[in-house]
Amino acid sequence: MKIKYDPRDLSRIFVRQPDGHFVEARYRNLAYPPVSWWEWKHAKKRLREQGKRELNEETIFASIAQQRQIEDYAAQASATARRSVTRRPNQPRDQEGGKITGIDLAKPGYSNDDMEFWDQ
Repeated sequence: MKIKYDPRDLSRIFVRQPDGHFVEARYRNLAYPPVSWWEWKHAKKRLREQGKRELNEETIFASIAQQRQIEDYAAQASATARRSVTRRPNQPRDQEGGKITGIDLAKPGYSNDDMEFWDQ
């Protein structure tokens, strides 16, 4: 049998009949979400690494749902972290000469502007 499918969506595959026409085949349980070939392959690999040898649709789809939940949380957390960083006030950066220091008012300062210093 010749089978065609879109690797981005395994919820539908097409099986070629002997007369040359293709028939659409869907999941046995239509409640399962569309998954990509890569998600399916990765879920099976992860389950085998966990020592599970008897794989069925329910186990694989549960693994895919768990992985999607992890990815959604990570995407939300990283977006939240990026927003937090951009909302922080900018901290003053050190000058090339070293640390930022206060103004010393004990010494008279001379400049070219119109400031006057009065002695008391």
